[in-house]
Amino acid sequence: MKQSKFILLLLCSIYFVLYPTTVRASSYNISHTSALSWKASYRITISKNKITKISKIHYKAITGHITASKMVQSKHQSTLYLTRKVGAICYKVGLRSTIKKGKMTVSVL
Repeated sequence: MKQSKFILLLLCSIYFVLYPTTVRASSYNISHTSALSWKASYRITISKNKITKISKIHYKAITGHITASKMVQSKHQSTLYLTRKVGAICYKVGLRSTIKKGKMTVSVL
């Protein structure tokens, strides 16, 4: 009995790795924290594989401060651009979510 449960669990795990689930019409929280640097988050609403709304945009510098921010949205991609200053040095960072072929990816710029 234990072996059959293990085999079933293993097969299910392999299935979800090979065939990832698609993005459904819903809202998702996109967030990232860069250790001792900055953190950002926002919420996207998706319908019919398109980003329809962005809300609850939050960002914070853990060290230094944020001097500028910009949210850019298209049908399949949303990007939060941040400019942060630590001492006399300015850094450009960002957080991006992309919808492609029913799958969502999140990346840090």
